[in-house]
Amino acid sequence: MFSAAHFGEVDLEILREEAVKQALRDHEGLVCSHQVVEERRLGTLWSVVGHPCERQLDIAAGSPCQAAYRTVSF
Repeated sequence: MFSAAHFGEVDLEILREEAVKQALRDHEGLVCSHQVVEERRLGTLWSVVGHPCERQLDIAAGSPCQAAYRTVSF
C-alpha cells in the first residue's frame, strides 16, 4: 500500500475520487454494464460518488464510462 510520501504534493483526495470513479467504470467486474440479454437492453443507469463532508454528490447520468460526472451541492 502506498503512503502519502509516495505521492509528494499530490492531492490524495483527488486520487481517491478518481480511483472510485475508475472502479465504477469497470466492465470486467460488471460494475458498469451494457448488455443485451434475450433482446432486452440491460445496463448501468447512473453512477454517484458522495462527498458527505462537503455536502456534494458527483452524478453521472448514464453509464459512468460514457457520461461525465457533474457536481451537485445540497
